[in-house]
Amino acid sequence: MQSYPFTSQVTYDEQGLPLYDRAVDSEFLRAVFAAYFSDGIFYKPTNALQVVAGIGLQVQVNPGICHIRGAMGIETDTRPLTLETAGTLPRIDTVVARLDLSLAVRSIELYILKGTPSSSPQRPALTRDATIWELGLADIAVSANASTITQSSITDTRMNTERCGVVAQTIGSLDTAPYFSQLTAAIASHQEEAEEQIRALQEAIAAVEGNTAWMLRSLYDPQNKRQDIFAYPSHLYKATFKVGSWSGSEGSYTQTAQVTAVDGGPAITSASHMTSGLFCDDTVQGDAQEALLEAAALVDKGKKTFGSGTITCVLENEKPEADAEVYFNVRKGGA
Repeated sequence: MQSYPFTSQVTYDEQGLPLYDRAVDSEFLRAVFAAYFSDGIFYKPTNALQVVAGIGLQVQVNPGICHIRGAMGIETDTRPLTLETAGTLPRIDTVVARLDLSLAVRSIELYILKGTPSSSPQRPALTRDATIWELGLADIAVSANASTITQSSITDTRMNTERCGVVAQTIGSLDTAPYFSQLTAAIASHQEEAEEQIRALQEAIAAVEGNTAWMLRSLYDPQNKRQDIFAYPSHLYKATFKVGSWSGSEGSYTQTAQVTAVDGGPAITSASHMTSGLFCDDTVQGDAQEALLEAAALVDKGKKTFGSGTITCVLENEKPEADAEVYFNVRKGGA
């Protein structure tokens, strides 16, 4: 049986090199640590070795410590890792902490396992054999043709015991079964009381909702038309009345202009309602501004009606001497 730790007696060979009769190698020490700790990360602080989004196709791994098969990996800095360029199909990459016992490596390092591009991508399998053992810290969904990685694309797998897990002691562990049984019994004894409180709360909520609905109808729908005024908000529109497009003669000038939605509002119809006066772009300056304001004022005085994507203006006395590019707010008809 190999024992540890004991002080070695030192002798020397013919070349004068020391010989230790109780020396142990790294493999033996890893076996000792593996007997005490499970594989995973030391979850203190809670963001230890957490993978977060960086800039572009880069992610960052927070500082932390992991334990793999008796070996310790300690990262003291925030480590940037860059994913390969996205292709025309999505894929899932995995950030791993990899123990490599090969003679050329002999370390624990952070790597990105590139997944296979597919219309239904799967995360890559972890390598776990006598030489290499990987812990999956996070899965990263790389969209087709993606140029950036967002935090929502990252799935934290540190708590998944099959992929990673948290380091726990394996000797002298606490048996929590009795405590769990006590907790279950306590919950059961109070379940009936909790259910009664929930029922009372639900009844109170229902009463509040009923009274609130009645008050809103009294305020916003006093005629009980049962129409939702909030379903028809006002939107901003623009129309341009051209100086040379007025028809008719003094006493009755008429022009129909096309209406353009500025903020994505619905198409104008004959049922639409104007909810503001006409106003102009205040970035126009000088003589152009004066001419625009005079033209808009004349149009604002006219009788205006809506058609299918149009607004028609009828003027009685005089017509504008310049183009009138005007803005106004309109609400969809029906409210």
